[in-house]
Amino acid sequence: MIVSLSLCALLMQTPETAAPEAATPEVVVSEQAEAPAVPLRAPQFDVDNSQLSAKLLMAHPGLFSGDYDQVRADWMTALQNDRTSPFAAFAARRLSNLDGLSTQALDPASIANLIEGVDQGDVSFELKRLYLRELRRSRFADVRPVFEGDLFDDWFTHWRVLMPWGPLAAPRPMRSLATPPDPRQATVTDPSNGMERQWRSLLRQANRTLVSPDSRAHLQAGTSYAALWVRADIDVGKLELHASETFRAWWNGFPTFEDLHTGPTTAENVHRALVNVQPGWNLLLVEFPTGEDMRLGGRLTDRDGLIIPFYEWDDFASAPSLPEIPMPAEVFGLERWEPMDSDAFSVMARSEMAVIAGRSADAMALAKPKGMDADTEAAWLHARHHAVSTCKHLPAAVRRNRLISLEQEMHALGIFDLRMQLASVRRLHNEDKAEDALAFMNNDDFLPYTDSL
Repeated sequence: MIVSLSLCALLMQTPETAAPEAATPEVVVSEQAEAPAVPLRAPQFDVDNSQLSAKLLMAHPGLFSGDYDQVRADWMTALQNDRTSPFAAFAARRLSNLDGLSTQALDPASIANLIEGVDQGDVSFELKRLYLRELRRSRFADVRPVFEGDLFDDWFTHWRVLMPWGPLAAPRPMRSLATPPDPRQATVTDPSNGMERQWRSLLRQANRTLVSPDSRAHLQAGTSYAALWVRADIDVGKLELHASETFRAWWNGFPTFEDLHTGPTTAENVHRALVNVQPGWNLLLVEFPTGEDMRLGGRLTDRDGLIIPFYEWDDFASAPSLPEIPMPAEVFGLERWEPMDSDAFSVMARSEMAVIAGRSADAMALAKPKGMDADTEAAWLHARHHAVSTCKHLPAAVRRNRLISLEQEMHALGIFDLRMQLASVRRLHNEDKAEDALAFMNNDDFLPYTDSL
């Protein structure tokens, strides 16, 4: 039987050494709850890998037992059978996230088969990234790449950058700067100091989605700009911009994106908007601070996120003309698809999607579904535990106590969750309680899962 550390301390006290009754309640949550009379069991869920579903992605039994190789195998099968599912991009990301926990690498050829025929931008991106990751793991093996050349040719390539611009002595709010430099002129004069600045070419490397504009900077001060021209045979498209730092962006001269990082930011820093694509060339201009190791990338799809052919102005020595009356962006702040059903597994999927997007606070705001059986509640606790562990905005003590509370709830259900169990072990070890950590693992509940350990 597992007993709490606080209980152990009480049992060791003698009448002479016993502490007086505390005047205030104990604020530190005990590490473990008392074990149930019966051994912990694994949750029982049927595995249907004929198609992608919230239940398969959030409540696969292997997520609790640590059989991550089987989890990835079933997810791969479901993805093969249902590659047009709205869950496809989420499934590909979940596959990547289990990479470090799995004992076997995925076959790059099987991932390449998935990529063939996928025209949804988010799904294609996640699968290509997973393919390159698994291919690099086998770089010294006798494996010939299925795809040769640039996998991410649907991302912007031909950027031109100018830096520094504006005052150099001290940082200033970005909104206080003067009119941005004209990217159609190879050389422009900075009105703040009279210095001439030149636009320079910056090309995206093959099999990369982002560029590093600071690689062209000779002064780590002031403000930087990146620009490119794009043409596509559509009326309305979805513009997607990835930026790792503070930035503002204009599409054909109209403000389209702004992220001043004044509050909690997303992990991916992905921004999307529906934009009017005018006939001929369209200008994308991005403003950001110099010297912050900016990582910048983007792409243009149709309004439904499907990959479309587009063209970039690749002659750095010249620039195209633009219409006199640009057309503004249509919609701001588009987010990725989320399942909106009210069933428990859909709520869990929304929670995990929010965590992946760096919005752990949104995941925490989701209410616990009602009417769940013990196994479904265990899956909810599993997802909630992951969300809480990523809430870096919470004080460490608050986060610790909430995690312990969730682990105790799982224990009270009589369900074994390997990730939660190992989280308890890691926490004991980090708190310099190595002997307690060893004692925690030296119990019969771990015996059926020694292979996973």
